[in-house]
Amino acid sequence: MVLLLRNWNEAGQPSMKRCADGLASCLQQAGLPARSWWPRTVGRNLGLRTSAALSRYAAPLWELPRRCRGNQRVLIPDHGNGMWVNAVEGHRCAVMCHDVIPLHAAAGRLDRRNVSAGALVVFRLAMEGLRRARVVMTPSHATARDLVEHVGLPAQRVHVVPLGVDEAFQPIGERKDLGCPYVVSVGVDLPYKNLDGVVRGFIAAARRRREVPLKLVRLGRPLSSPHRQLIDEAGLASRVVEPTAEHPLDDDELAAWYRGASALLFPSHWEGYGWPPREALACGTPVVLSNRGALAELSGPGVHKVTDPHSDNDIARAIWAACDDGDKGARAETPLRWSGVTPLLMHALSPILEAA
Repeated sequence: MVLLLRNWNEAGQPSMKRCADGLASCLQQAGLPARSWWPRTVGRNLGLRTSAALSRYAAPLWELPRRCRGNQRVLIPDHGNGMWVNAVEGHRCAVMCHDVIPLHAAAGRLDRRNVSAGALVVFRLAMEGLRRARVVMTPSHATARDLVEHVGLPAQRVHVVPLGVDEAFQPIGERKDLGCPYVVSVGVDLPYKNLDGVVRGFIAAARRRREVPLKLVRLGRPLSSPHRQLIDEAGLASRVVEPTAEHPLDDDELAAWYRGASALLFPSHWEGYGWPPREALACGTPVVLSNRGALAELSGPGVHKVTDPHSDNDIARAIWAACDDGDKGARAETPLRWSGVTPLLMHALSPILEAA
């Protein structure tokens, strides 16, 4: 039996839910008995912040020893919960680590706004838990290197297990049409995501070819006031569309936006994996990427690299190269689906599955 330790439901992390759901499907496909566990909410009367900290970090340390009795294996899909390893038997535990961005920020390799002092303390506690886990998995070679170099994990305990792309992302299906070409940006507005580069690069691209009414579609977190001001000052307010400001986006609708787009803009300063570029490529849509972190591992038709993600002109050049890329659907990449992840996951989990 494998116990899948999922995130606290109220944490609001859809990407971590998607990862846990995908790993659960792999366990099911492999015929491995598994069940999921979610932390319960505690301390509501103590205020939102205190309740969140107790529910996600403290309460599981008290409850998990009772849940993990016997010969049970444990899989933690989110490294942010790495401290939970301290409540179970580490030699029967595997953790998926997506990135070590807080360590890069603390060391000055990334903008320090990417991590607060409190978040860094929690992250370091999570990394201590990873050091006790028998198996540490990661979706990219870039994060595998980071775990060895910056966390100090032995290389033989780190396994690269890429994450699957859901079946909704394929070239055939609904296609959004705005009546003019558009590029799409998706994700949260954290400094390392470089939304500033997206906005400034879009403005530079629009100025390069003023005769083309190129639009920017922002999915996920709405643009900030400073970004809105930049767009207004450039006279491009009518060319920015934010369709998800009022409702969440499901995979089918996201895939439709990808299919209709001339390109996905994703010039992050760092990524531990990067689902959106893989989803866009699976839909046949070109991508504009930086060459940082795990994004450096993506290459081939439809991949347009930005040499300097701080350069508006470099991003603009890549945008038009992607827009001029030709027949998208004809060269859609065949992505790694979760069914293809299953054998890789089983191989990585073998040390805990065989543990006495």
